[in-house]
Amino acid sequence: MSDLTAVPDSGRPLSEGLLVQASVVARLLGIRLLALDAKLVVAPAEVKGRTRHLAGGAPRRTRAIGAGLSAAERALSEGALSLAGARGMRSTASDGADPS
Repeated sequence: MSDLTAVPDSGRPLSEGLLVQASVVARLLGIRLLALDAKLVVAPAEVKGRTRHLAGGAPRRTRAIGAGLSAAERALSEGALSLAGARGMRSTASDGADPS
């Protein structure tokens, strides 16, 4: 579930800034895992100088792009198997059969 509100003040131009309010709730299997409430002020600014990070270019990567994808895929597969097993046990129990 998420909620985002970004309404500029009708009496002022966007060049003067904008307030963005957002609310995000993450749930898994009906359990509330995370709730974020954010307020972000977007305002015009004059950038006087660059930070060292921007002046040096993009940050250097310590790992190759996608290096963790196989581990993530394994974790998702294990979770899917575990969920399927739990659903199977629940349907067996609701049928009145002995799951063992």
